[in-house]
Amino acid sequence: MDSRFLHLLESNIAPTPLEVVAIHAEVARCLSSKTHPTQHDPEVEATLERYRGILSPIRQIPSEIWGEIFYFATPAAVNEEGKDDLLDLCCVCSIWYEAALHAHGLWANIKLAPLPE
Repeated sequence: MDSRFLHLLESNIAPTPLEVVAIHAEVARCLSSKTHPTQHDPEVEATLERYRGILSPIRQIPSEIWGEIFYFATPAAVNEEGKDDLLDLCCVCSIWYEAALHAHGLWANIKLAPLPE
């Protein structure tokens, strides 16, 4: 795996157009390194799988769309369990945290109860 792409492996950041071109070139290089198309090389296959993950279309989804998905995926009335689910959603990754934070509709139905005395 090329060290230029390590930051993409360690996050869910979408690659830039230049990085996409470079990754496609690396995939082509990996495929050409095989001597036979049916050759089974676990190291090459693992590298190709990592590149497929980096190029995954799901990384291209804007955070606003994630926020809308989260809004429609959560119940309208949020109970104690729903609050925990919403907080768990925020803990998946930094992109989901930002998306949930800026989706104001997610937080509109949470009622805060007074603390017991």
